[in-house]
Amino acid sequence: MNLLQIFAAPWGSDENPGTRELPTASPDGALRRIREMRKPGQAAQAVFAGGEYFLEKPLCLTPEDSGTAFCPLDGEKVVFTGGRRLEGWKDADDPERPGLLTADAPWLSDTRQLYVNGRRAERAGVPVKKALLRRAGEPETIRNVRGTYTVYPGYLAAGEYADPSLWNDSRVEFIYDISWVHRIIPVEGAEIRPEGTFLTMSPDVFRICQTGGMTNVDIPGWMENSYRFLKKPGQWYFDARARRMYYWPLEGEQPEAVAPCTEKLVCIAGQPDRPVRDISFSGIRFSHSTWLTPGQEGWPEQQANFALDAKEYWNGHAKNVAAPSAAEVSMAENISFTGCEFTKTGAGALAFGKGAHGCLAEGCVFRDISGSGVFVGGMNLEDAHPFTSGTIEHHTHDLRLSAADNTIRDCCLLDIGMDYKGGIGVVVGYSKHTTVSRCSISRIAYTGISVGWGWGYWDRGGRPEDAPSYPKIALDDPTISQDHVIEHNEIGYVMQKMHDGGGIYTLSDMPGMLICYNRIHDIAGWPGGIYLDEGAGGMVVYGNRTWNTQMALQINIRKDTYGHRFNKPVILENEWDIPPGNDSVPEGPSPRWKKRMPRRITAVYAPPLVRAGDRVLAEGWFGETPGRVLLDGREIPAHWTEERVEFRVPDCLTESRIFLCFPDGETLSSIECLRAAKLGETLCRAGGKEPDSLCLPEHISRTEQGFAFSMPAPGLAELTAQPETGEKWGDCSLSFSFCLDTPLSGFAGIYCSPYREVAGELPCLLAELLPALPRQVHIEELIDDVLRGAGTAQYPLETGRWYRIRAVHLHNTMAVRIWPEESPEPDGWTASGTVSMPVRDGWMVRFKATEPGQGCRVRDIEVQRLLASAAKDAL
Repeated sequence: MNLLQIFAAPWGSDENPGTRELPTASPDGALRRIREMRKPGQAAQAVFAGGEYFLEKPLCLTPEDSGTAFCPLDGEKVVFTGGRRLEGWKDADDPERPGLLTADAPWLSDTRQLYVNGRRAERAGVPVKKALLRRAGEPETIRNVRGTYTVYPGYLAAGEYADPSLWNDSRVEFIYDISWVHRIIPVEGAEIRPEGTFLTMSPDVFRICQTGGMTNVDIPGWMENSYRFLKKPGQWYFDARARRMYYWPLEGEQPEAVAPCTEKLVCIAGQPDRPVRDISFSGIRFSHSTWLTPGQEGWPEQQANFALDAKEYWNGHAKNVAAPSAAEVSMAENISFTGCEFTKTGAGALAFGKGAHGCLAEGCVFRDISGSGVFVGGMNLEDAHPFTSGTIEHHTHDLRLSAADNTIRDCCLLDIGMDYKGGIGVVVGYSKHTTVSRCSISRIAYTGISVGWGWGYWDRGGRPEDAPSYPKIALDDPTISQDHVIEHNEIGYVMQKMHDGGGIYTLSDMPGMLICYNRIHDIAGWPGGIYLDEGAGGMVVYGNRTWNTQMALQINIRKDTYGHRFNKPVILENEWDIPPGNDSVPEGPSPRWKKRMPRRITAVYAPPLVRAGDRVLAEGWFGETPGRVLLDGREIPAHWTEERVEFRVPDCLTESRIFLCFPDGETLSSIECLRAAKLGETLCRAGGKEPDSLCLPEHISRTEQGFAFSMPAPGLAELTAQPETGEKWGDCSLSFSFCLDTPLSGFAGIYCSPYREVAGELPCLLAELLPALPRQVHIEELIDDVLRGAGTAQYPLETGRWYRIRAVHLHNTMAVRIWPEESPEPDGWTASGTVSMPVRDGWMVRFKATEPGQGCRVRDIEVQRLLASAAKDAL
């Protein structure tokens, strides 16, 4: 039977028959002609001439549309877009914001994004002055599976926040970033009460966000969406009541702006007994969608851009809500997106949801995505155990209702989670046999690839023992999550905005899962490598390589989960903390697809602090035409291949990103900065001839050589060097000599740290010398009131011998070197780690004793400013 072809072109008309000469004008028009003209069982193809096709509503495909392909005409560039251009800009005539422009948009009800000259513009927002807000109102006591909580309906505002018009003239949104969650709660309004100005919050969302255990909200850190929050060029604000856009141009900028106004672009949905089959999209770009729910109702994220169901206070682990995607597939078979691009979406990009079987995303590019890139499966109890007969305790899975046998292959995902910081490159919920293979994943707000859900609660047997408040469901079968394959992926520069995730992250028991031959690197967020979290079990972790992560492998499997008791993960032949060598070849998309991928830098390998002559390797995809390497605006000689650029650090380098400039004008900038450092002025010196800046707390005495720490009982004694009030030292180097007087045990040893006052006894970053542990040198970071490891090394310390230590903190790098005092200072670093926070308030030397009588001596303490400057003078 002949193939039915219907043609469309931006200059066509939906009244046309859809021939090449008389094409339709829209995807909907083409689909309507196919439905009218197709014979039973006939395959159909919608062919689009190059150009943009505006989708005012989603293109919806149902079972009657099975067997339809969507493709460009002769390889032309075809864009399905939900955005419209703003025109008619004029001066807003605001003397406080010179140059501010405004344009009427009567066709736009609301939007959460604006793109100017192809760039995602910044929504008007400001930090919250936390001292001016406190939770208030009639308290309510709520009990759920996590415990008992006192919740409030709103805030009492003081100072400049006491003006009701600030809150009533626009729909202000409060933003809360708490380790792994990014929450948004709108302010409903403000009124004057006897006790002051009271802010009423979106009630259900605010209530459940105060009952989240470790992620309870208190005072927000950021707020958005008010004309008053326009503070600098590059920002925008949309007045939804007047339907008027404001944009403050950058210097010299002539704005060409696009406002997204459609929430979903493609929706493919069938029924369990009548799925949609054999739909394909090839070579189509999907762009400019938005998503309005966070501003209208709020978004109480639980994790991974899934939100708590605001009505389900009792058991948040059983009921979750997913953010939408620009293209969604459910109850469908053999749906494919090949060589497509998803960009500038308002939430997620692509979802293979309930009942999606044998679907494929191959050779696709996902970039500049507000939420997550690809979502597979579901995240609720009914998705973990889909059934149509029986009970939750005793049933047979109805696989028609599950996602199964879906593949994401040879894709490039970058700049994911641009608005919603729980965004993930590829997130797999409850599904069966999902394959994620040869993808390049970088510049992600949260985790690179996340697989599994449920924290072990809905696995076989449930998890009642360590969670007595949870429902006692005696499940007699495993969830549908099993047989996943995560292989040959390149994952770097993820966890850029949140913590408690990694390059690859798993939850719950997943029999038959294979995690193999992935490269995971350059991750500042904790823990950052491969993270097998609660309930994880059933997977084999084999042949992976990590480097420049806080932890290579983190396992957090609670003892009462099925995965821990009966199905523990198997860890085999991985290469932890090993950077690429001369024979390294990046993973990521296979050769068939690389030439269709955007140019990109996926990894940069260089020492933590570089010197002149150090080798630097940039890996990624650079195409067949070599370009130029620029550092500090100067061209650097380099060796080019399609996948690697190698060069040597020049003699005079200031801190610089790597810029690769191509003959066609495209320029790539690496995330990684090359940092050379030299010592600047001395900020503090103690124990020598010059006056010292250190006080002597208890258990520290002055000697002719310096200071003696003598501990009559287990405890801590520390010296701190801090700048004058209001002064900031910046990045610093701390050096001193030390001698251990007694053998030490356990966690006894010397701790040196950039100093900042925090609740409790721990500083924010530590370099630890702990002789009694197997790996004696540790770099750790305080995250969520727990020390998280960033780098370790072996360096045995002898009692009675003097050593010298230098610890440096430069931006997001902390490095330590130790050497015998009689020897010259070495070039390399004993240990180094990627950390996520700058600390600029001083330095601390601490001695910790775990038994009475332990002690040490310290002398020649010096704190010096660390400057990113000439490499020939580097440390």
